[in-house]
Amino acid sequence: MHKHRFPLITALALATTLLATLPPSSAQTMPGQLHGSLTVDQNNRILRLWGTPYQQGYAHGYLLAEEILKMATDIIFNPNMIHDVSTYEVQVRRYLVPQSRFSPSELQEMEGMLRGIKDKLPPDKLLLRSPNRPFDLIDLKAINTIPDWAGAGCSSFAAWGSSTKGGQVITGRNLDYFELPHLRNSHLILVRLQQDPLVKRQVVIGWPALIGACTGMNEDGVFVAMHDAPGSRIKPQSPFVPRSMVLRHILEQCSSTNATARAADILRQSPASRGNNFILVSQANTQPAPAVVFEYGGDETSTSAFVMRTPNFSANNTPPTTIACTNHFRQRQPPMPCTRYESIAGALHKLTAERTAIEPTQAMDIMRSAAVSGTLHTVIALPDSGELFIGFADQNSNATTRPFSHYTLQKLFNR
Repeated sequence: MHKHRFPLITALALATTLLATLPPSSAQTMPGQLHGSLTVDQNNRILRLWGTPYQQGYAHGYLLAEEILKMATDIIFNPNMIHDVSTYEVQVRRYLVPQSRFSPSELQEMEGMLRGIKDKLPPDKLLLRSPNRPFDLIDLKAINTIPDWAGAGCSSFAAWGSSTKGGQVITGRNLDYFELPHLRNSHLILVRLQQDPLVKRQVVIGWPALIGACTGMNEDGVFVAMHDAPGSRIKPQSPFVPRSMVLRHILEQCSSTNATARAADILRQSPASRGNNFILVSQANTQPAPAVVFEYGGDETSTSAFVMRTPNFSANNTPPTTIACTNHFRQRQPPMPCTRYESIAGALHKLTAERTAIEPTQAMDIMRSAAVSGTLHTVIALPDSGELFIGFADQNSNATTRPFSHYTLQKLFNR
């Protein structure tokens, strides 16, 4: 995806938004208990959510109400995203959003988020002045379908076995997006501490209001990331599952031992809105290949929902124990030229020739070779050890040139 900005909340705002039981005198400005907390660690904001879907949504909405409204006014109505307000009102709200398919729990979460926003902000702050109407549930759905109506860039790779130290799996991912107001200042690490024992805990790198995933890893070390690819299948009366929700379902349901098969089942049940490349990475020695790329959607003539590109596919042009992904199909359609893909493949071949084991430092260098000015976040993940190295862009620099913060899943899941 590409550039965005949102103001960081102040220390005072953080102090008032942490999980707490407040005295009755504070009841009008803060609920007695939120099923969420907003903290800062290594200069990055971490939003932890727990409880029912509605409770998680309420906490998300209450803690980040002002920024969610900025998301609506500064991004949805930005000409870089969509031509004008009337186009958004007709093509997105009346046409695309009604085709989007959310699960009952996802709808409950967005309903809770809207309630939290309304409880936090006065009515005049809820008014979208450009279309001159209140912010509503359809707008929240629209925000969560942004990747379906405004596509992104992105690059990634994975390596394991003889390519890495000790054979551990390592993956790197750049998310590239449009130059949009404030998004570069609103980065968020979202940690879902699930109430349902059948749903995996997960860490998602994103922004306020987004309940899906573009980049994330779950408690079993399953990592997944979104990339655009050619093609679109949105047609009148053609329901689709928002692609960020598809990634969320993968994170919720896949274990490291069944990730490939379970993700394939999820894709078969999820009609696509446009062409996608989803890189799926698991722990070492748990799958026939620790990393694959699902070339998903984007071909209306195909009888299959996807093809699964494995590391041994001839057109990969990467060393045997690696795989790379950018914004073109290599198996579903003939490969197209891509300088970012070629940079990643070249770096992988060079390290292999030098017999240099890929560790986080080398992974960061690989992602720098494919970065663009709109690289908003870069994530290096080690599924076997449950580690994440996260770099966020600021107003002046892309994510790969900024300091990386190191987290473990164990620490992030600790309430």
